[in-house]
Amino acid sequence: IKNKIILLCGYLSFLYSFYLQIKLYLFSRYSINYNVFDIDTYFQYVPIRIFFILLVLFLAGFYFKNHNKISYYGCHLLSALAILWNFETGLIVFLAWLLTLIYQELYNHNFKSKIKKIAQHMLISIISFSGIIFLYSFYIYLNTKQFLDPIDFFSTIVLFLNLGLGAILLKFFHPWLILPIIYIIGLLIPIKKIVTQKKANFKTKTVLLVTLIGIGIFSYYQGRSHNYTLYGITYPAIFLLTIWADSLLKYVKRYKLNLSYNVVLFSFIFLFFIWNLFGIYSFLPNLYTFSVKPEKILAQMNTHNQDNRIYKNIEFIQKRSLEREEILIITEDYCESLYYGESKTSCPLNMPDSTSLFYKKDIKKIEDFLI
Repeated sequence: IKNKIILLCGYLSFLYSFYLQIKLYLFSRYSINYNVFDIDTYFQYVPIRIFFILLVLFLAGFYFKNHNKISYYGCHLLSALAILWNFETGLIVFLAWLLTLIYQELYNHNFKSKIKKIAQHMLISIISFSGIIFLYSFYIYLNTKQFLDPIDFFSTIVLFLNLGLGAILLKFFHPWLILPIIYIIGLLIPIKKIVTQKKANFKTKTVLLVTLIGIGIFSYYQGRSHNYTLYGITYPAIFLLTIWADSLLKYVKRYKLNLSYNVVLFSFIFLFFIWNLFGIYSFLPNLYTFSVKPEKILAQMNTHNQDNRIYKNIEFIQKRSLEREEILIITEDYCESLYYGESKTSCPLNMPDSTSLFYKKDIKKIEDFLI
């Protein structure tokens, strides 16, 4: 992206819609409904579900530009590791990266060479994934003396999906319809380029990779169609719009259409700021409260903030346990993993934390242990 104004607008759009908007929403929701003044981010999505996606996009950019081998193998390893980090987004980035590499080879007119390189990409992906799984299984065995059970590994996800936990039905007439339109364009452009170009360029491959990731993570909103879930999955569309806005300006400048150039640039910036102003306007009452009485709000945040309770619980556990000691922690705030990590203790039972206690067999383990 050459135009600095377009780049700035794209970055601010990403920052506002994906990050600041969620923080403002959480502050508004909890301060009004629960008297808890918490403006922390939605940790389950930021950074958990975006961390490896952005890393792969970053490294993929180097590979698409220079065909750097370090970036190539790095993307394979990171995308494989992402599956263990968070399965639903990890699998998406793993497949998106592989499909983009396969697309890259479609420009090769030598059929044997094309098939050979595609097979090579697939083989390296399989080896990367298998290697990561082997190392993880070995680590699990060293710590628990049990091998990784693939059926158990996916059982909670399958159960969660089958029961429809947390599901909100998708509405047909809704702003989410804009995203499929953007992603359809994102697919049509690379398909067209196969006919019109002799070689896949940097921008075409980037557009395809971002589009495939965008299509994949849309399933997160499809399963839970909450308005603020939509904010969390819009960033690929924002990336694509920013790239296309820059390309449009280049096209206009090339043909010296100064009037059109100014109109397009003005329209892009105007729509961006109007959108942001409307978003900020909806939260003005809460922002006004925070700005007029900051001492009162901060005092309430210190009193009600969940972080303070967590710190006190960690301190309580540390004073009454030893490092590496096996202790059973049961808590109502679903923070067992955090308590084990901070206190450097471990759970004596092979079971998930309280957020994933769906099976009777896991409850039975706790009962047997306590009895």
